[in-house]
Amino acid sequence: MSKRTCVNCGASLSSYNPGTLCRPCQENQAEEKKADIESLHYDVEDMRVLLGLNSQEQVRRRARRNRLPPAIPGNRKWLWFKEVVDSWIRSDHQISPANSELQEAISIALQLGYPIDQSTLYGHDPSNLIDMLKQSGYLQDGKDQSQ
Repeated sequence: MSKRTCVNCGASLSSYNPGTLCRPCQENQAEEKKADIESLHYDVEDMRVLLGLNSQEQVRRRARRNRLPPAIPGNRKWLWFKEVVDSWIRSDHQISPANSELQEAISIALQLGYPIDQSTLYGHDPSNLIDMLKQSGYLQDGKDQSQ
């Protein structure tokens, strides 16, 4: 089996990396995307560019096979929270419980109508949101208690 390499710089890719770009190249792409758009999430095209894939269908296929961080639930479009994806890239494509907990906390906060924007996620510690939801009883040990 041949080693996979980054199409941008030639560095070897981790076996956990679902794309064709290495982590540093993906981080550079994420920084460029942050500067380009002011939304809370990445869509399929953004993820395609971040991962260095050829088509949007490759992104969807990897998402269905759980090779990407979980997409935002309850949405007709494939969307991913930027903070979760950026954390996933920084952690060498490991899906950690902290990433899942943050994504669930953001989803609950959005459902409850809390104002979540770029400054909330990038200007402050996102664990404050998790702590607030746990204290309110909406999030406990990574599980949604509101249903």
